Amino acid sequence: MKEVKKGEKIGILMVGHGEPETFDEEAWTEGLHEMFEEFRETGLEVPPDDAFPMMLTEIEEKYKVMGGKSRHAEACRRQKGLMAKYFPEHDVRIGFNEFIGPSFTDVALEMVKDGIRKIVFVPMLQTDSTHTGEVRNKIEKLELDKKGVTWVMAKPLFYRSEPTEVVVEMITKAAGNTPREQIGIVLASHGEPDEWTRLCLENTRCKAQETAFCACVKKALIERGFVWDNIVQGFNEFTHPELPEAVENLVDKNVKKVISIASFGSTDGMHVNYDIPTKVRSALIDPDIEIVCLDGWNDHPQLIKAFAELTKEALARL
Repeated sequence: MKEVKKGEKIGILMVGHGEPETFDEEAWTEGLHEMFEEFRETGLEVPPDDAFPMMLTEIEEKYKVMGGKSRHAEACRRQKGLMAKYFPEHDVRIGFNEFIGPSFTDVALEMVKDGIRKIVFVPMLQTDSTHTGEVRNKIEKLELDKKGVTWVMAKPLFYRSEPTEVVVEMITKAAGNTPREQIGIVLASHGEPDEWTRLCLENTRCKAQETAFCACVKKALIERGFVWDNIVQGFNEFTHPELPEAVENLVDKNVKKVISIASFGSTDGMHVNYDIPTKVRSALIDPDIEIVCLDGWNDHPQLIKAFAELTKEALARL
């Protein structure tokens, strides 16, 4: 890591995805409009405006099932607090990419206003995806170099081994005393449309990296006695096999317990706490099968270590 000059303050800006903590019709309407406009630009079909009321009703129902609150932002703030302990000499802050504030771009400008001239942006994301590409594009539009600011962007979690350790540890703990050959495991990836990969290859390696990550997890689980054919990967959206398709492959495996975990789940949130459990349970209707749907990775020490190591590598490039 390069030596920091005396009196020089470096900013570390954690960039969370963003999800309203409670159901906010205005925030979701604005966010969905922006998202669908991006879809249109990449050639994807999007729902008509008259479908919005139904979609908003579905989102509101998800919040009710989650107890009225998404824990995504709360988990991100905890991660930021723990990261700050790794870098007491730096100014560690957090901002979000969409849906909620503070916007990470606004936080970056606040850092500049406060005299910070070097910033490391840390995407709290798993892969090189359209989201990481979007974050980079937003940073570039700030034209920080014209403000005398040097910046770098840290790599996503895919480039560290700790997330694999987190997932394997969580699954092994959830397995308990159930014989390994009676356990089915669902690795739930996020997924992105193939059109995005073709249009934005420099930003989007999401599917390939999610598949590679799950392969590493699968290998580690096999080494711990789990059964190869009882471990499946499915995608939450956009990509095949979708979760219900993947989970159905476990139906004839004579498993007694099925454990699902989000392979992109650095925090709790709508995908982790509602979408994935709902899809897994819809595909497993046998009442004799115990279903265990794990939470996000949240503030697991190894996850925080991964963020810290990625940040150290980025600091060396400043």
